[in-house]
Amino acid sequence: MNRKRIIVDTDPGIDDALAILYLLGCEDADVVGVTTVAGNADIDIVTSNALSILELVGRSDIPVAAGAHGPLNGQRPPKSSSSHGADGLGSAPRPVPQRQAVDLGAADFIASVVSESLEPVSILAIAPLTNIATFCQRYPELLPKIQQIVIMGGVFGAGNVTPYAEFNTWSDPEAAEIVFASPVSTLLVPLDVTNHVTLDTADLAAVPPGPVHDFLTTANEYYADAREVRTGSRLTVQHDAGAAVCLMHPDIFGVAEGAVVVNCDASPRRGQTTQEPFPSTDGVTKRIATDHNQHSFQQELLRSLQRLASTTRT
Repeated sequence: MNRKRIIVDTDPGIDDALAILYLLGCEDADVVGVTTVAGNADIDIVTSNALSILELVGRSDIPVAAGAHGPLNGQRPPKSSSSHGADGLGSAPRPVPQRQAVDLGAADFIASVVSESLEPVSILAIAPLTNIATFCQRYPELLPKIQQIVIMGGVFGAGNVTPYAEFNTWSDPEAAEIVFASPVSTLLVPLDVTNHVTLDTADLAAVPPGPVHDFLTTANEYYADAREVRTGSRLTVQHDAGAAVCLMHPDIFGVAEGAVVVNCDASPRRGQTTQEPFPSTDGVTKRIATDHNQHSFQQELLRSLQRLASTTRT
């Protein structure tokens, strides 16, 4: 089996953690590295969280590289800790990391992995796109070795941080514009779709008892509490897991061709994404997810988590 080589660029984050654990349970996914960026919490917290998640499931062999402390323009990074807790993971039980991030910064680490890989590398970008934009600008010669970048971000309807913008894109619009305009195949999984990618904590009863189950149920209950306060519903919206499943099984999602343009001005519409036609050329595709099959998503997600939990030592 040819396993898909994947770098996850993330800011864990409860839904980030679910996305990472999903990929670690996929038989046809090979997570070759994790890079972190400030977003759901400060860079030190999200980097520690990434290390903890990997240690939780015995995957300390996967390197973690810390990246950007804030957006390309150097302004103070925004945070969204109200949904994720002060520690970014809803105080879910997990080990204290016994190792540090690698010495390379995120963009340089991505370049190192891509340049040494004999197979194309895919990137799952589920955070502000600062690291990925830096990589694109610093290493343009390596872009042909990127199979695709699957991005959770953007919105074409109502935003979740302003009336017009989604958090990841709004956090660093300049970076998002660089990535969307790059000569790399991209697949955007926008908020319009991920708002309907949901999980009930009761669904996690299908995950075998042990550290994975305990982590997921505690984190998801925190997420559900925060969502209930805002919306009255305890169904948690799994933005990043949606993008991860779309990377591995795009057939679960409706996908259309389309380029993305990001508003980078200082107006109230800063971070807004709009869609433009894009004819695929020279092997580069620009695609946007348009809907998903919730039942198939849930089946695929739980299947992978069950496999991971059953192979993780207590």
